[in-house]
Amino acid sequence: MDFEVSQVKEKFGTLRFYFHLAESHTREFTDQLYDIVRLWEERSATVCEKCGNPGEQRTDLP
Repeated sequence: MDFEVSQVKEKFGTLRFYFHLAESHTREFTDQLYDIVRLWEERSATVCEKCGNPGEQRTDLP
């Protein structure tokens, strides 16, 4: 695989994963990778960042 992870961070209470792909990857591979990243970014809103147990995103905190 020829890709580079540039950042992994929290933004607005969820995971953000930024990466760069080589141009040689197929469209199918690229789409699958973006789908995987999107899935885990969405799921990160349902996991407690402190203990890893199921949780929910809160908006009532300062």
